[in-house]
Amino acid sequence: MKLTVVLIFILVFSACGSDAPDDSVEAFCQAGCDHKATCGRLATDQTKDACMAACKKSGDPMAGKYQPGFLASLTDCYPTLTCAESEDRCGTQALVKINPNWTTDPELLACIQKASTCNNAGTGFSDDYCNGLIYLDTAPANSLRKCLNLACESIQACLLAI
Repeated sequence: MKLTVVLIFILVFSACGSDAPDDSVEAFCQAGCDHKATCGRLATDQTKDACMAACKKSGDPMAGKYQPGFLASLTDCYPTLTCAESEDRCGTQALVKINPNWTTDPELLACIQKASTCNNAGTGFSDDYCNGLIYLDTAPANSLRKCLNLACESIQACLLAI
Protein backbone atom coordinates (compact mmCIF):
# COMPACT_ATOMS: atom_id res chain seq x y z
CA MET A 1 0.00 0.00 0.00
CA LYS A 2 2.78 2.44 0.94
CA LEU A 3 4.58 1.75 -2.33
CA THR A 4 1.40 2.51 -4.31
CA VAL A 5 0.93 5.82 -2.48
CA VAL A 6 4.56 6.78 -3.07
CA LEU A 7 4.35 5.89 -6.77
CA ILE A 8 1.14 7.90 -7.20
CA PHE A 9 2.78 10.86 -5.42
CA ILE A 10 5.83 10.68 -7.72
CA LEU A 11 3.73 10.34 -10.87
CA VAL A 12 1.39 13.19 -9.95
CA PHE A 13 4.16 15.61 -9.06
CA SER A 14 6.32 14.59 -12.03
CA ALA A 15 3.41 15.19 -14.39
CA CYS A 16 2.50 18.49 -12.76
CA GLY A 17 5.99 19.86 -13.13
CA SER A 18 6.58 18.77 -16.70
CA ASP A 19 4.72 21.66 -18.35
CA ALA A 20 6.04 24.37 -16.06
CA PRO A 21 8.94 26.45 -17.33
CA ASP A 22 12.20 25.75 -15.52
CA ASP A 23 12.90 28.81 -13.38
CA SER A 24 16.11 27.42 -11.90
CA VAL A 25 19.67 28.71 -11.92
CA GLU A 26 20.79 25.28 -13.18
CA ALA A 27 18.59 25.46 -16.30
CA PHE A 28 19.58 29.09 -16.93
CA CYS A 29 23.28 28.23 -16.70
CA GLN A 30 22.88 25.19 -18.93
CA ALA A 31 21.13 27.21 -21.66
CA GLY A 32 23.64 30.06 -21.42
CA CYS A 33 26.70 27.83 -21.47
CA ASP A 34 25.27 25.74 -24.34
CA HIS A 35 24.84 28.93 -26.35
CA LYS A 36 28.34 30.17 -25.52
CA ALA A 37 29.88 26.80 -26.43
CA THR A 38 27.96 26.58 -29.70
CA CYS A 39 29.01 30.09 -30.68
CA GLY A 40 32.63 29.83 -29.52
CA ARG A 41 32.10 32.41 -26.77
CA LEU A 42 33.43 30.48 -23.80
CA ALA A 43 36.24 32.26 -21.97
CA THR A 44 39.75 31.40 -23.13
CA ASP A 45 40.58 27.78 -22.24
CA GLN A 46 37.17 27.37 -20.54
CA THR A 47 35.23 24.14 -20.88
CA LYS A 48 31.47 23.96 -20.84
CA ASP A 49 31.67 22.31 -17.39
CA ALA A 50 33.79 25.23 -16.12
CA CYS A 51 31.25 27.66 -17.59
CA MET A 52 28.48 25.83 -15.72
CA ALA A 53 30.44 25.89 -12.46
CA ALA A 54 31.19 29.61 -12.75
CA CYS A 55 27.60 30.44 -13.67
CA LYS A 56 26.16 28.41 -10.81
CA LYS A 57 28.66 29.90 -8.35
CA SER A 58 27.51 33.42 -9.22
CA GLY A 59 23.87 32.47 -9.77
CA ASP A 60 23.11 30.24 -6.80
CA PRO A 61 23.24 33.05 -4.23
CA MET A 62 20.64 34.88 -6.36
CA ALA A 63 18.27 31.90 -6.56
CA GLY A 64 14.90 32.90 -5.19
CA LYS A 65 15.65 36.62 -5.49
CA TYR A 66 14.22 37.04 -8.98
CA GLN A 67 10.64 37.77 -10.01
CA PRO A 68 8.89 34.47 -10.77
CA GLY A 69 9.44 33.51 -14.40
CA PHE A 70 12.46 35.75 -15.00
CA LEU A 71 15.06 32.96 -15.21
CA ALA A 72 12.65 30.75 -17.17
CA SER A 73 12.22 33.51 -19.73
CA LEU A 74 15.99 33.87 -20.10
CA THR A 75 16.44 30.10 -20.27
CA ASP A 76 13.79 29.76 -22.99
CA CYS A 77 15.33 32.57 -25.01
CA TYR A 78 18.95 31.37 -25.23
CA PRO A 79 18.29 28.54 -27.70
CA THR A 80 16.56 31.02 -30.03
CA LEU A 81 19.62 33.27 -30.31
CA THR A 82 21.82 33.12 -33.36
CA CYS A 83 25.53 33.40 -32.76
CA ALA A 84 25.47 36.87 -34.29
CA GLU A 85 22.94 38.14 -31.73
CA SER A 86 23.72 39.64 -28.35
CA GLU A 87 22.54 37.84 -25.23
CA ASP A 88 21.07 41.21 -24.24
CA ARG A 89 18.04 40.35 -26.37
CA CYS A 90 17.11 37.64 -23.88
CA GLY A 91 17.46 40.04 -20.96
CA THR A 92 15.24 42.55 -22.69
CA GLN A 93 12.63 39.89 -23.50
CA ALA A 94 12.60 38.71 -19.88
CA LEU A 95 12.19 42.27 -18.60
CA VAL A 96 9.33 42.88 -21.01
CA LYS A 97 7.55 39.76 -19.71
CA ILE A 98 7.74 41.13 -16.17
CA ASN A 99 6.87 44.72 -17.06
CA PRO A 100 6.00 45.56 -20.68
CA ASN A 101 6.69 49.25 -19.95
CA TRP A 102 9.92 48.69 -18.05
CA THR A 103 11.95 51.18 -20.12
CA THR A 104 9.71 54.03 -18.99
CA ASP A 105 9.33 52.92 -15.37
CA PRO A 106 9.76 56.12 -13.29
CA GLU A 107 11.73 54.34 -10.58
CA LEU A 108 14.11 52.82 -13.13
CA LEU A 109 14.64 56.19 -14.82
CA ALA A 110 15.32 57.86 -11.45
CA CYS A 111 17.89 55.16 -10.67
CA ILE A 112 19.64 55.66 -14.01
CA GLN A 113 19.73 59.42 -13.34
CA LYS A 114 21.22 58.79 -9.88
CA ALA A 115 23.87 56.51 -11.41
CA SER A 116 24.75 59.25 -13.90
CA THR A 117 24.95 61.89 -11.17
CA CYS A 118 27.14 59.67 -9.00
CA ASN A 119 29.37 58.71 -11.94
CA ASN A 120 29.86 62.39 -12.80
CA ALA A 121 30.92 62.94 -9.19
CA GLY A 122 33.45 60.10 -9.47
CA THR A 123 31.71 57.85 -6.94
CA GLY A 124 29.38 55.98 -9.21
CA PHE A 125 27.86 52.60 -9.74
CA SER A 126 26.79 50.81 -12.89
CA ASP A 127 23.30 51.66 -14.05
CA ASP A 128 22.94 47.94 -14.84
CA TYR A 129 21.92 47.57 -11.18
CA CYS A 130 18.86 49.70 -11.92
CA ASN A 131 17.26 46.90 -13.95
CA GLY A 132 17.06 44.99 -10.67
CA LEU A 133 14.16 47.23 -9.75
CA ILE A 134 12.26 45.37 -12.47
CA TYR A 135 13.55 41.77 -12.27
CA LEU A 136 14.23 41.31 -8.56
CA ASP A 137 11.55 39.99 -6.25
CA THR A 138 10.11 42.29 -3.58
CA ALA A 139 12.65 41.95 -0.73
CA PRO A 140 15.84 42.32 -2.79
CA ALA A 141 14.27 45.14 -4.83
CA ASN A 142 13.47 46.93 -1.56
CA SER A 143 17.11 46.46 -0.50
CA LEU A 144 18.18 48.03 -3.79
CA ARG A 145 15.84 50.98 -3.15
CA LYS A 146 17.43 51.52 0.26
CA CYS A 147 20.88 51.58 -1.35
CA LEU A 148 19.75 54.22 -3.83
CA ASN A 149 18.78 56.49 -0.95
CA LEU A 150 22.37 56.56 0.30
CA ALA A 151 25.06 59.06 -0.59
CA CYS A 152 26.81 58.26 -3.87
CA GLU A 153 30.01 57.05 -2.20
CA SER A 154 28.08 54.42 -0.21
CA ILE A 155 25.85 52.97 -2.92
CA GLN A 156 28.28 50.57 -4.62
CA ALA A 157 29.16 48.74 -1.37
CA CYS A 158 25.48 48.52 -0.47
CA LEU A 159 24.57 47.08 -3.88
CA LEU A 160 27.28 44.45 -3.66
CA ALA A 161 25.82 43.27 -0.35
CA ILE A 162 22.38 42.48 -1.81
